[in-house]
Amino acid sequence: MNVHCPNCKAPITIASAKNCTHCGVVLPAAVVEAAKAAADSNGGESAAGGLAGFVAENWIWIVGPIVFAIVVLLVIVFVFGGGDDTSPFIYSIF
Repeated sequence: MNVHCPNCKAPITIASAKNCTHCGVVLPAAVVEAAKAAADSNGGESAAGGLAGFVAENWIWIVGPIVFAIVVLLVIVFVFGGGDDTSPFIYSIF
């Protein structure tokens, strides 16, 4: 259920708001109760925001490059590491 301000028709996303966040008009008690009921039906959460909402939506773009960098470093260590002359890409020319 979407709850809207009776004055400007903007959606109310904060269940504890006493004033409309868009136009500033004082909200009637019925609208505030409807917003609380809508938040309770969503599991007690209103729209996710802030850093937690950003991480929840974009976690793959944060974790993906880190995992990719770790895999690349492990491949480099495996291929070029070892410290002896039997590494697969080290050939003795002289």
